[in-house]
Amino acid sequence: MSAKGKISGKDFDNAAAEQAKRYLEEGRETFRFDTFGSEDFWGGRLKLHEAIAGEKLGGTGPGLSPEKALELGLKVDVNAIP
Repeated sequence: MSAKGKISGKDFDNAAAEQAKRYLEEGRETFRFDTFGSEDFWGGRLKLHEAIAGEKLGGTGPGLSPEKALELGLKVDVNAIP
């Protein structure tokens, strides 16, 4: 801020850069963790988790091996795996 209380160009640029950084971080969090309601369709209606697990693990059908599930595009949060 200058002596008259006005924001300088540099202050404005810094504030804009900080805001952009916050928006980018929030966007990454949303993209990574928000399901946008799709869990109701895939899990609630189609019960996809039961088909992936298979009868041996309490689901239905033959199930999928971990390798096959990954091959078909199942997303895995490696940080959540014990």
